[in-house]
Amino acid sequence: TTVTNSIATKMPLAGGTFSGSVSFGDNEITNVHSIALDSIKGDADDNTSINFAGSDTINIKPAGTTRLAINTSGISITGGITSTGNLTITNTNPNISLTDSNHNSDFKLDVNSGQFKIVDTTNSADRLIVQSDGTIDVQGNLDANGGLDVTGAITSTGNLTITNDAPKIFLTDSSNNPDFSIQNANGAFVIFDDTNSAVRIEVNADGHVDIK
Repeated sequence: TTVTNSIATKMPLAGGTFSGSVSFGDNEITNVHSIALDSIKGDADDNTSINFAGSDTINIKPAGTTRLAINTSGISITGGITSTGNLTITNTNPNISLTDSNHNSDFKLDVNSGQFKIVDTTNSADRLIVQSDGTIDVQGNLDANGGLDVTGAITSTGNLTITNDAPKIFLTDSSNNPDFSIQNANGAFVIFDDTNSAVRIEVNADGHVDIK
């Protein structure tokens, strides 16, 4: 008996085109050379899909919104990224842009010519540079609100200004005593022996000098 309404008369084994929806249930499709689709959806979640939007673009769309778009330029992600591993960026000038959609300035973390930079992209200015020898260059003023601890020498090509109520500089000799401090105290310039708690020289506001 010949079955004239067989699958072979509807869909040639050598290929063909479906004109409507096709359901394979929970069965697998195997040994397929290629399949041309506009999108792929899960049967348990109708609004989540992998979409082939054309122009060499693939979109992953959970809940109908594109969260991951892949094209020939790279990957575009909409939403947060959570990683339990490392993030490695390899390029001739690797950088990460940090763009604040509500305010300026915007910034960029940049590695270029052996330097690590924090760049103010809004004002096209380097704000902090870590040189390959470990030197750190701060291009603007540095406010150290919690104090500043320095190990090593301090070299300045400008002025040192200390503003405070009775500002003082401590000169502590780690090998010998006494230690000293210099201070502007109530309008008098004072050299103070901190080890022995004694004023050694005092230059008063009227100009006379007390040596004690």
